[in-house]
Amino acid sequence: MTVKQTESKRSRSNEYAHLAPLFDELVGLERGDPRHAEVRECLVTGYLPLAEHIAQRFSGKGIAKEDLVQVASVGLIHVVDRFDPGQGADFLSYAV
Repeated sequence: MTVKQTESKRSRSNEYAHLAPLFDELVGLERGDPRHAEVRECLVTGYLPLAEHIAQRFSGKGIAKEDLVQVASVGLIHVVDRFDPGQGADFLSYAV
């Protein structure tokens, strides 16, 4: 990993640091709890720029950027639903 990539990763980590505690809250909530839907929505919308960033990396290769963003966004939703903070990995590493 280059110095520039390391700095970029560190910057993204700081950008999303405020969202990390929400995963601990989400794990403690039942799916039927209205707060579960709220926290999940905050996580998905909070990490949407990450999905857009990842989609941008693949643009210009014959697939419309809007399609890439849509696929990345759906993938983000699945990753938010499956992430377990108790496993030790940070969310950005898991998602990417």
